[in-house]
Amino acid sequence: MNGDSRDPSRRSVLAALGAAAAGAVGRPAGGTERERPEAGARRPRGSVRGAEFSRVVAGRTYRLRYRRRVAGRPRTVRVDVPRERYRAARAADRSLVGTFEAALGNDLAAAVAGSLGAALTAGGVDDPLARLRAAVGFVRRLPYEPDAESVGEAGYPRYVAETLVDHVGDCEDYAALLAGVVAAPPFDLDPALVLLPGHVGVGVDPDAVGADGLPTLRVAGREYLYLDATYRVGLGTLPADHDEGVVAVRDGGWLVGDPGAFAAHVREAAALHAAARRPASR
Repeated sequence: MNGDSRDPSRRSVLAALGAAAAGAVGRPAGGTERERPEAGARRPRGSVRGAEFSRVVAGRTYRLRYRRRVAGRPRTVRVDVPRERYRAARAADRSLVGTFEAALGNDLAAAVAGSLGAALTAGGVDDPLARLRAAVGFVRRLPYEPDAESVGEAGYPRYVAETLVDHVGDCEDYAALLAGVVAAPPFDLDPALVLLPGHVGVGVDPDAVGADGLPTLRVAGREYLYLDATYRVGLGTLPADHDEGVVAVRDGGWLVGDPGAFAAHVREAAALHAAARRPASR
């Protein structure tokens, strides 16, 4: 799993694989909304009210409220999403890398982080690891649904606005949202995208959260505390169904843990990309 990314031959392999993955993973880039009727045909989201989540359509805004127990007490995390932001996100080109990196510095993810941080402060939670667990737990409480069921197609990574308003997603959607939340104040971490066999998660610097004693990943000379946004596993623990090792980490560029697995991942993504771009038979 380890390797020196400064080696010229390794660097060329990373560049080639990284370029392919960045362009091919997820929904194909290019095209218009008319060429993608499955996304355009989704009905606008209406108001819902539930015990853990409510979405109220108020004029041009979705008012979202998430109810969670923080420090043993019920708290409400609040975020408002302009409806135009949601529509623009639905119409945008997308890829796994693109939606993940768009989440970093995203103001909606920052609003979630700020509201959650205020609830943690009100509950007297100031330990960095405890605060991180709360952020991970917040995202894990969102309902899981594969893309094929929620949008009628495979490989549809959501932008933050979509994930929040839809109140549904899968591993890449929740990894992006979690990354956006922990990148914002009061967490202020520098998250990376972690590719596992058939799964994605988030990696952060273990020293930044005082993760002494927790298991960490070492990829290309860098160490990460793994965070899973979908499975209920401990911080640093890979889910049992995807624990064969790290395929790659996206941390400014690609750091490859398993070149063979990463190449297979890119080939599979490219095949999905080609199938999605192929005109329907008449």
